[in-house]
Amino acid sequence: MITKEVALKLVHGKPWHHDFEIIPGVKTGGSYNPSTLWKELQLPDDLSGTSLLDIGASNGYFSFEAFKRGAKVVAMDFRHKNNSGFGLAQYINGLAEIEHHQVNVLKIDKEKYGQFDVVLALGLLYHISDPYMALANCAALSKKRLFIESYCIHSILPKALKAE
Repeated sequence: MITKEVALKLVHGKPWHHDFEIIPGVKTGGSYNPSTLWKELQLPDDLSGTSLLDIGASNGYFSFEAFKRGAKVVAMDFRHKNNSGFGLAQYINGLAEIEHHQVNVLKIDKEKYGQFDVVLALGLLYHISDPYMALANCAALSKKRLFIESYCIHSILPKALKAE
């Protein structure tokens, strides 16, 4: 791991989506704090022996949190990890063990990547031209649990769903 001073220089001025602390005292300053969503997933504190796939990993917050808890993590994003902040955060933390693939969710398949105990598809669907194909691909890679998070237009929801 690198020093706090070097990490601060590396992080400063870069565009970040996830707002999180990469190492103690070094925050990305992104536009979205993902810690609330992480808590809502209610994943166990100990993920040892769990394989987890983070599709649409962006800056890597969810990948890094799962890895810290012992999961074997694979991350995917349509951007190369060095163009999304993921690679920089990975370097600062010394987390080379996290595998990262630059791939479009519409082109992922079980034969190439295998299956995972947990698949995260968070904040993904509204970026995709074919959400049904994306869901089918995500589901095919999931052995046990698939978490999907997305925005919806509240005003057009049926009344019964608005309360949820």
